[in-house]
Amino acid sequence: MTGVHAIAATSTSAGTTIGTFDPISTRNGTIRLTQGTNGVVGIAYALARANQTTATAMMAILQIQSGDLGMSGPESSFALNTTTGGGIATQSNGYSSGPDWIPLDIGSGDGAAGGAAISLFLAQMGIEPADNFSIVASVAHTVNATPAAKWYDFAAVGGTLPAHRSVAPSATWSSGTTANSRDVGGAATLPTYLRSVVGIRNLQVQDGVNGTTEEAVAWLEYTSTIGGFTPNEWPTNAIGAALAGTLVGAGIAQDVPILPTWWPKGATVETLTPYANVLTAITAVNAFGYGALCRKDGGL
Repeated sequence: MTGVHAIAATSTSAGTTIGTFDPISTRNGTIRLTQGTNGVVGIAYALARANQTTATAMMAILQIQSGDLGMSGPESSFALNTTTGGGIATQSNGYSSGPDWIPLDIGSGDGAAGGAAISLFLAQMGIEPADNFSIVASVAHTVNATPAAKWYDFAAVGGTLPAHRSVAPSATWSSGTTANSRDVGGAATLPTYLRSVVGIRNLQVQDGVNGTTEEAVAWLEYTSTIGGFTPNEWPTNAIGAALAGTLVGAGIAQDVPILPTWWPKGATVETLTPYANVLTAITAVNAFGYGALCRKDGGL
């Protein structure tokens, strides 16, 4: 397949100390770009605090380190969107944060070629060291083709190309009592006249009550009958741990944005199938869902 691929790196305990960059290396400590890569177009990520302490403020910085790309240090550090404050011991809800998209424009002339190595690191940013994070970060890269300028125009602001149609399964599925269990969801059919998928919305919804050290950070692995489709691993929204006590109030709610992608296909009927993976086991399974925005052309 020509189009966008994404490989996810994960960690269940990164960013413990202010200014110290911990490797995101529970899975894919070194990401090797797919053969045929001709550009890195972005990083999609979601993170949540893995513990909840009464009076702590937490923010985070993601750093890219790659000798092949000539990236490391302060000029390769990105402030992330998720911020959380201290909880209240007797009445506490958890936090949820949507996946975010960092647009990048790193071409083959910068070293973004097949086999190039990228490693990701996370540091806490704040006023006191406390707790740590679970994180999924996917390096999105183009393979064997370059999207048109208008795709970059939309992706650069975190949006997607306008859709002609969208497909989504009517039923959700559950995952969570076992880490990285690869629980399969409902397949969606891409009919002949839809020639590309240009955006995905990955959803995770909490079912049971979370606890002080029970975060729910997850990613969806997509497979397809489109040839050469894998790897495509993208984060869902993340749900943080809640402070122990009497949990009251509304359930955890989250608006989840669409992530830009580009999966062209021919004039054939194809299927799209997701698999959910949580980083750490949670007591009660969570519900997962997705939707895929499609165009009648190749998105070009």
